[in-house]
Amino acid sequence: MATTKDAIVAANAIAVAFLKRTRVDQPWQSGKCGPRYLWTDAFAVCLLLGLHWRGCKIDWNKTEPIEAAVEVVRGVHGVLGKKRVEEGRGFVGTSICSETEGWLSQDRNQPIARGLRIGKKLPERKLHEPFDEQLEWERDGQYFHYLTKWIHALAQMAAATNDSKYAIQAAQLIKGIHWEFARGKPGGRHLAWKMSTDLSRALVPTQGHTDPLDGFVAYRHVQATLLYFGLGSKYSLESEIEDIRSMVTGKRFDTSDVLGMGCLLADACKVMHLCVRRNALGGDGYDKELPKLLLGLLRDAQIGLARVAEDAFRQAAPHRLAFREFGLSTGLQALPLMQKLVIELRREPDKCGLSKYDVQQVESMLSHLIEAHFWMVKEIHEFWAIDDHRKVGSWISHMDINEVMWATSLLPDGFIEMLF
Repeated sequence: MATTKDAIVAANAIAVAFLKRTRVDQPWQSGKCGPRYLWTDAFAVCLLLGLHWRGCKIDWNKTEPIEAAVEVVRGVHGVLGKKRVEEGRGFVGTSICSETEGWLSQDRNQPIARGLRIGKKLPERKLHEPFDEQLEWERDGQYFHYLTKWIHALAQMAAATNDSKYAIQAAQLIKGIHWEFARGKPGGRHLAWKMSTDLSRALVPTQGHTDPLDGFVAYRHVQATLLYFGLGSKYSLESEIEDIRSMVTGKRFDTSDVLGMGCLLADACKVMHLCVRRNALGGDGYDKELPKLLLGLLRDAQIGLARVAEDAFRQAAPHRLAFREFGLSTGLQALPLMQKLVIELRREPDKCGLSKYDVQQVESMLSHLIEAHFWMVKEIHEFWAIDDHRKVGSWISHMDINEVMWATSLLPDGFIEMLF
């Protein structure tokens, strides 16, 4: 499904509405910038980069899309990189506005080296407070899978702006969070799903199904971007990459969760990009395990999408979460892009670490996945394009994330393309 002019216009309008609604133009120091929410803002950055890549203008503060993306990044770091305002001291959930106080990181040269808050409305669960599964969804803290999306957004920013500072920030973020989220002995290493804001304790110690995969691919993406800027040795991530590799090797990532499958497909596309860009990375920068991972992910995609197709889209709008479905439709749109990348793999398969037979397998699996499952993109878009479906509580209560994910699905370039 090629991106149409109407889809680009709609994505543009949604992006502008989001920028205005969340007051991105207000300095974070004023306390008026926000609300900021890490997942939504990561996708908003990629959406704006997609508009920039398409040569679009936006009707917002007389700025270009890429300048708006810079402002979103600045706002996220200034709000979510700081502690929350305590109750009684200001608007609960906003961050401390002082230039010097309240940073999660004590090193002002590395402002996000101790992570970024989720941006939830409720404060995190206190140390001796009982665990409530439903309430935990509404509480603040740090999510690993949100942080990996922000890491991806920073890598994309580095490439789009040709400014290595964003790649350096991503590397600092990885080094600051990895050893706090990662736990367990060799052979049983895993990631906590959710940590406290100060990273001192696991709020949800169990691992998200695709979190290690998301982390491994994001780390590799940042390492490749640093190599592109000639900074691979200075900001090496090899120890973090090797640790998280142990959580990925030999694992299956198929799932019946629509958002999980969308993330898997997006990760597979990034892995293929890294395979294709082997020459740009140099011998030392290329991971020889990537081709094997790519083949495994495409096999997992076949299993997972078959399960999704059986169960998804049967419920009425009030019982569906649009942003999760848009995550799937965005990931599915990586499949035609991967078909284009196959042309490059076929040209010199050995240099990409694949045999000719491997390339044929990749080509065959992609064709099957598109033929069997690409219909879901149209299904999702058409369902949520109906006005009445966007008037239900499940849409309105998640307005920002739903709209940004919708726009990303309409214009997925900035998220699924690897821009360096």
